[in-house]
Amino acid sequence: MAEIQDLLLIGGGHSHALLLATLAKRPLPDTRVTLLSDHWRSAYSGMLPGYLAGHYRDEEIFVDLPSLCQRAGVRFVRDRLVSLSATERVARLADSGELAFDWVSVNTGSTPRVGVNAPEALGIKPVAPMLEQWQQLIDSQTQALRVSVVGAGAGGVEVALALRYRWGERVAVNLVCSGARVLPEHSEHSARSAERACKRWGVTVHYHCRIEREEAGVLVGQTGQRLPSDISLWCTGAQGPDFETDLLRSERGFLQVNRALQSLSHPQAFVAGDAADIEGVLRPKAGVFAVRQAPILERSLRAALAGATPPPGRLQQRYLSLLALGEQRATGGRGPLQVTGEWVWRWKDRIDRAFMQRLAPMPMPAGEMLCGGCASKLGPDLLGSGLRELLPQAQVEDAAIVEIHGQTLVQSLDGFRAFTDDLYRFGQISVYHALSDLYAMGA
Repeated sequence: MAEIQDLLLIGGGHSHALLLATLAKRPLPDTRVTLLSDHWRSAYSGMLPGYLAGHYRDEEIFVDLPSLCQRAGVRFVRDRLVSLSATERVARLADSGELAFDWVSVNTGSTPRVGVNAPEALGIKPVAPMLEQWQQLIDSQTQALRVSVVGAGAGGVEVALALRYRWGERVAVNLVCSGARVLPEHSEHSARSAERACKRWGVTVHYHCRIEREEAGVLVGQTGQRLPSDISLWCTGAQGPDFETDLLRSERGFLQVNRALQSLSHPQAFVAGDAADIEGVLRPKAGVFAVRQAPILERSLRAALAGATPPPGRLQQRYLSLLALGEQRATGGRGPLQVTGEWVWRWKDRIDRAFMQRLAPMPMPAGEMLCGGCASKLGPDLLGSGLRELLPQAQVEDAAIVEIHGQTLVQSLDGFRAFTDDLYRFGQISVYHALSDLYAMGA
């Protein structure tokens, strides 16, 4: 019988989400797979601007990671990674100790560099805390909310236009652009289309503006520009993973890999998406690359787990880039083909929905309970005989008072089917369940 290997997937990014969808159809032989994520759902970046503009609902842009793991037969552990030692083959977590592995793959994405230290300054990623704070602000406003979107690349332009389109006069949006035009890494056609959209929707673009500091709710540029801001959303250049690790990093701080997405320092580790810098390849951090890297990652992992050398992947030279313009219009293209219009939005929408459909959770059979419900508990006869053997004076109840060595104790004994492979979380749930019985009995 072949020895079981442990593969740890860190992060629920696009590459890992697609890998899980593939494993649901073609599992890795003789491999126990675990997904570690600090969030139970992951936002699809391609639909985030449409979500902010009000075109999509929560369930349409978020990937349900536990459901995807269940479909793939993968253990899901919700916790925050503190440090990763590829040499020791162990991941150290914030709450639940350590996870050992034979192989590891990292797909944690990246976060923007936030250039000021202020409570109202937020990176656009991670998405969940950003959305939570934004909703609190917009719900509590009594006058127009002053928003500064820092960074006029694709993310900044899309977010600025989405907020202005969705909230109208309730927000005043400044778009901070460090150069002479927005979208510096995109075509002139897309830049002109975006600037026209900013003018149409009332987004104020500040050119040649680099934010240097924050003073009492005012962003201050290097040349003296002053932008009063209730909140600043940073869509600037990405920075590498913030956890401690012995994996080799590039000069930019990202994890260095070869074209098979294999770490240059530790062959038992792989990195995909924004967290990786591929040796000899300099590209912008964009979700389209993480999506394209999923098949490369799968081939590399299958080869490595089988004891073979992972083959180098083919990296596309051109890619389709479509940017939302607030309303249901989009601009972009591929190579010399550059287009703008409502039909471009519909094209983008179809592509995005098709992607999310691949990651849609499987419906639970009607009436099925993961925990098994009360019917999964031990019967009273078996439970009673077991309790009397351990404690002759115990009552046959879920919760009881027990006298032991002159002390009065309360006990709760219960059982239900393990509905998760995350033993730490299952232990927490079991304790809460037992304590609720004691509380109900008046203990």
